[in-house]
Amino acid sequence: MDKELSPLKEVNGKKVFGINSSAISNESKNLGREFLKSMQEKGFFEGKRYGQGLTQVLTHGEAHSLMRAWKKTGGNLGDEVVIYVDRLTCGICQTGFPMLKEFLNLKKIKIISKDGSEFIF
Repeated sequence: MDKELSPLKEVNGKKVFGINSSAISNESKNLGREFLKSMQEKGFFEGKRYGQGLTQVLTHGEAHSLMRAWKKTGGNLGDEVVIYVDRLTCGICQTGFPMLKEFLNLKKIKIISKDGSEFIF
């Protein structure tokens, strides 16, 4: 996969790509800020700015694909999400994804990398 379009999620049979932080556009940053605001209204990431500390998870491709799917579906992602990535999931994502799962009321998020390794939240 192209480094700028690494994580992939399917929503209702349509592929949703996320963009890694090294190539993120202002539009994508605004989506992350919108998502962060929604999370903060529910008590997550209180007092943090976009891209600060653990909120960096929202700048990474895995979360970006999840946020794009969230926006496309009006927040209805179902119970379980599978995200495919072209590299191993970093420590920030491993730490931040349980919060994203809780915020989105998901029962399970599975991230599968190209070598077949999986992270399940």
